[in-house]
Amino acid sequence: MVEQKVRGMARDLRRLLNRMGASADVAADYGRMVVQGLLNQLYNAPSELVIHSRLHGRYPWLRDHQFVWMHGELREYLHTVTDRKLRETSPQPIWEANVAMISAAALFMDDLFSGATAFAAEYAPGGMLETGRRLYALYQAQAADYTPGDEVGIVNAWAEELGLTGQYKWVEDTEKIPTPTPAAGRGRTSPMGDEGRLTNPKFFEDPMAQMAATMYMVDALERFEQMTHEEVMQVAAEIAFLGITGINYTSKERQYTLRFLPDESFTGLQLLSLQYAGFQQVWPDMETGIPLEEAYKSAVAMHEMKRGKQDS
Repeated sequence: MVEQKVRGMARDLRRLLNRMGASADVAADYGRMVVQGLLNQLYNAPSELVIHSRLHGRYPWLRDHQFVWMHGELREYLHTVTDRKLRETSPQPIWEANVAMISAAALFMDDLFSGATAFAAEYAPGGMLETGRRLYALYQAQAADYTPGDEVGIVNAWAEELGLTGQYKWVEDTEKIPTPTPAAGRGRTSPMGDEGRLTNPKFFEDPMAQMAATMYMVDALERFEQMTHEEVMQVAAEIAFLGITGINYTSKERQYTLRFLPDESFTGLQLLSLQYAGFQQVWPDMETGIPLEEAYKSAVAMHEMKRGKQDS
């Protein structure tokens, strides 16, 4: 099946052969590699949309981590559109199908996070956004009443749209997957915590913890005044990514460092305060699952008071 697609790209491969000075065998091997890679993308891309949609709906306390992950992926994939050399050295049908599927993912993220991103516009120069819209519509049509196994239908629909029907076959998966046992340390952020994100939520009921968070956020707001919108997002996103593996917010030890705030060290609570204040600045509708709303309001009031004194 892969060979059939490779033969169908003979003209593109000959063009690449002449440009790269490669032998016919090398060009054919390259063709097989990119076709197989495209089929892998076809198999995985619709399922990833299904997974992200279910995660977003069922686990709101994971949304900041999910946002960071998806944002990073789509930002990285953008080079597929902007890298002229990559386009010139890729068979045109492969490049177009690849960009179309990524464009569908861009449209999906823009919708999933209610316009907090505008990746579709960034992928538009690739010329495959309309195909991406059709792929996304095919996903939406079947995802509305999704039941496990429906991803097969989405893959087949995408294959038909992209001209890949008949290039693969389905094989029944009989492997049994063991159910993981959740585990999380006390006093840490963890997506596997029994009570959602926080494994020790009572910590935040302590007035001293709220007061400390308020002061940390006053400092954060002062930092952010000297930073661009994108820089604030980078700091908040980096902390959210750290939270995937857990942040010890009950310890007073300054055990964390950030790439976007070098030469400093932070406590876990300080990181959560920076993250909360950061997302409030760049995306106030973000559901972080961190109970620091009142501390943030106090921090904003204190910050405005300090600014008023400085201006008078």
